[in-house]
Amino acid sequence: MSFSELNRTTRRPVIASLASADAEFNRWVASHGYQELRDARGGLWQLHMKLEQLPHPQDTQASLFRLHMGLSSELDVRQLVEVGAYSLENDERLLGMLGSDRIPMVMKNRILEASTVESVRSQLAAEIVNIRKSLAKVDLNEVRRRLVGQWIDRKCLFGSRFALEPGDKIDLDV
Repeated sequence: MSFSELNRTTRRPVIASLASADAEFNRWVASHGYQELRDARGGLWQLHMKLEQLPHPQDTQASLFRLHMGLSSELDVRQLVEVGAYSLENDERLLGMLGSDRIPMVMKNRILEASTVESVRSQLAAEIVNIRKSLAKVDLNEVRRRLVGQWIDRKCLFGSRFALEPGDKIDLDV
């Protein structure tokens, strides 16, 4: 792959391997401790990212870096009790229905774009600060309870006609 310059010569792309750029970016994120975040009740969230290098829409000699980032969490009985969404004494029957199932909880993806990887890094650092502030303000236990109720209902324990599909996730936006 090469890019044409104005004098009809060609040059190589900015990054030879997108996989190595993505791996290096993920190492940087891990070294700064951005992979795991906690909400107001102590629930653990995982940060997922994918870095893409695309042709710049206006400049034919440049690249555009697009970072897709999202947060996800898996709810199980232990975590639901730890964050205070349910108690073992009062909600024993409901937690028994959940059993060993893990319920995925996913926040809406966000996209960051910049012309350099360093710019994407600085945007990500600022976005992480905003996400941490948002997570610290919002009590997500009501959302967790609603999600568990939908999960159990869809599992046909209360006669729901909808079958559970393995890829089902509920999007949340903090």
